[in-house]
Formats: sequence, C-alpha cells, structure tokens
Amino acid sequence: MIFARIKLYFSFLTILWFLSLYLIAVALKPQAIIALRKWATRKILSANGITYKVEGELDPTTQLFILNHQSMFDILVLEDIYKGDIAWVAKQELFEIFVMGKSLKISNSIALNREDRKGLKEFLTKVEDLAQRGIVVALFPEGTRSKKGTFLPFKPGAQFVANALKLKVQPIVIGDTSSIFNLSTMQMHKGTIPVTILPSFKIDENTPKTWLEDTRQTMLTIYHGH
Repeated sequence: MIFARIKLYFSFLTILWFLSLYLIAVALKPQAIIALRKWATRKILSANGITYKVEGELDPTTQLFILNHQSMFDILVLEDIYKGDIAWVAKQELFEIFVMGKSLKISNSIALNREDRKGLKEFLTKVEDLAQRGIVVALFPEGTRSKKGTFLPFKPGAQFVANALKLKVQPIVIGDTSSIFNLSTMQMHKGTIPVTILPSFKIDENTPKTWLEDTRQTMLTIYHGH
C-alpha cells in the first residue's frame, strides 16, 4: 500500500512536469499545440506504466464523444487514441487549478458552470462552432467522476446538446481506471486499460427519445464485461 501511495505522488509529479513542459513549448511554438499536447499525453502515460487495448474504431465524422469517467487517465487515454483535436467539456472550477487550468484555457476546452442557466445558449453556440470546424467535443454524461467502480446515472445535458444541434455521437467505454489511479484510496498502479469504441449514430427525428439511457445500458454491459 505504501508503494502504491508513492506511485500516486510520482504520478502527480509526472503530470505536473510534462504539463509544464507542454505549456512552455506551446508558448514558444503555438502552431504546434495539438502535436505538443499529444506528446505530453504519451509521456505521462509512459512514465506511469499505463497502456491500453482498443476494440472498435473511431468514426472520423463524429462530433460528440460521450464516455464514462473515473480518473484523469480516461482523458489521457482518449487523447492518445484520437489523433485530432478534442474539445473537453470541464467544470468551471477546473479552469482555476494552476497548471491544469492553464492547459484547459489554451485549448478548445469548454467551461461548464452548472449553476449558470443563462450561459446555456453560449455553451451551445461554442459546441456548434467546434462541430462546424471539425473539432470533436468530449463530454462525460455522468457529470463527475464515479468513485465506486461503476457508472453514475447520466445527466440529461448530453442528450440536450446532441438533440439541439443534431450531432453525430460516438460512445466510448473506458475500463476501470479507478483501480489504476484512485484518489479516494490514494493509490496508483501500472496497468492496461480496456477501451471499447461503439458505433456512432446521428441524432435526427427518428432517434428514440430514450437514446441516452439506452446507450448507458449498453455501455454499462460492456464495462462490466471488460
């Protein structure tokens, strides 16, 4: 247990180190921001002994990724799998955290303030703009990290955004990353994370009203089968 805790502290240091190098490099070469972000991602995964195994294929025309969330390694794994730009939807408070916040601010990430209902129209405008520019938006329908090794209920926000903008959605199931990086138990382990990429689907008038919950049930079944 002591070794696992030391590994967790080491993981934080590697993340801080490579994100700091990333920010410095972007300041010197802003036109290479995506390539530099992917470089930092690969270095963090490698330094922490994290690999992944992918089943399924990404759709190059996808506009919205929805995925389950248990640790920051969910983000890092998808960043490494997808070679293009990803705009992450993140809680407003994350933008205020030192190096992480700066990293979010210089990317296409979107701050989400759940208490600001007036900002919903602006949020939709940002997502629509990104979709039109060919940048995939990534969203965690649970709204926060699950700490129990399974899925939390999906909040309706993902469905509202996808329905309002008629987006093409691709669900992605990330294996139990909380068993690798867990802030509750303060432990970190090396490991291989299973990733299942489900077929994409376009939201239109024929899409069932229950599509988000139906998708959650499919994702949950795959998750427990990993």
